[in-house]
Amino acid sequence: MTLDDLINEGDPREIKRAMSTKMFLSGSSRDMISHVLNVGVDFVTKWNRVYREQGAEGLLLGYIGSEGYFTDEERSSIHHYIKTHDSITVKELSLYIKTQYGITYSSLSSYHKLLHEAGMSGKKTEK
Repeated sequence: MTLDDLINEGDPREIKRAMSTKMFLSGSSRDMISHVLNVGVDFVTKWNRVYREQGAEGLLLGYIGSEGYFTDEERSSIHHYIKTHDSITVKELSLYIKTQYGITYSSLSSYHKLLHEAGMSGKKTEK
């Protein structure tokens, strides 16, 4: 893997790290790089050091995230359930998910995300 590979195919955070390093190796100053990429000078220093020690692989994200609770088919089924309602509360959605899948999210934002993905806002309406 090279810096160009990351710049062309990486996650936006990896791209910024690779761009910073490539610009520094090309002779650009830390101040100029930090201004152009809208990052701190410490960012430029850190990722240049990591690149020297670990190569381009060191610029990759360390945390990829956890595997989701639902398969694509299950998520699609939940979206369908949401869309069959003119309105649905987070409480109703959470009860449905708990009953059908045995899952309870610890954060309400996860339910709001499902509502948003299905085209509903999940916001309270005011009279």
